[in-house]
Amino acid sequence: MMASAHNLTNLSTYGFKKERVLPADMFYTTMKQAGAMADQSNQMPTGLQIGTGARVMATQKLFTSGNIQSTSSPLDMAVAGKGFFQVLKSDGEIAYTRNGQLQLNAEGTVVMASGLPLEPAIQIPMEHTDITVNAGGAVFVTVPGESAPQQVGQVVLANFINPTGLKAIGDHLHVETAASGEPAEGTAGQDGLGEIRQYALESSNVDMIEELVSFIMIQRGYEMQAKAIKTSHEAREFLVRQS
Repeated sequence: MMASAHNLTNLSTYGFKKERVLPADMFYTTMKQAGAMADQSNQMPTGLQIGTGARVMATQKLFTSGNIQSTSSPLDMAVAGKGFFQVLKSDGEIAYTRNGQLQLNAEGTVVMASGLPLEPAIQIPMEHTDITVNAGGAVFVTVPGESAPQQVGQVVLANFINPTGLKAIGDHLHVETAASGEPAEGTAGQDGLGEIRQYALESSNVDMIEELVSFIMIQRGYEMQAKAIKTSHEAREFLVRQS
């Protein structure tokens, strides 16, 4: 239920990837062992095991692509396909995100809304009149007195062999883990990486209807289990009174 609630609250978060819970059955109490002797000459073909419920084994991020929505900001970017933007954290660690809501800080550096800069850094000159980012991630600016745009930087993407192994740390960011494998950096549109779309953002991949149905099913399941426990308790009380 928590995963569905988390997904629904991030329905409008650009670049958000939904989570799903991976449940597993808990340990069993063996009342009768399969293959045990039923009598002196016959074996039991099946045994009797009583389960003790279910538990959450893991949560998994699903990195399927969300819809790409057009915007009016030249620094809004989306990755159409595989790959993550690289961001430099204040502690020097590289973090990864699918959220391309980028801005300029006071120094003209391209940063996220949190102030963290892209890695490698991209510096936009103060006198620029236009910013263009092509499908390969090359960033060009037009400045007064120049007839042709000047390249001022390159958006570098990274990919992982197991992106579901990344650790989410909030603020749209993920960091590398032993499970994700090491990042493979590259140019957008090459080596299996997606292309950059300027004036666009990737919406959340959360399906509202699917999450609401899942939420209702979980709630109904909880209610049924609560009723079953109550009925079992009442039956035991009845047996105790009758004994």
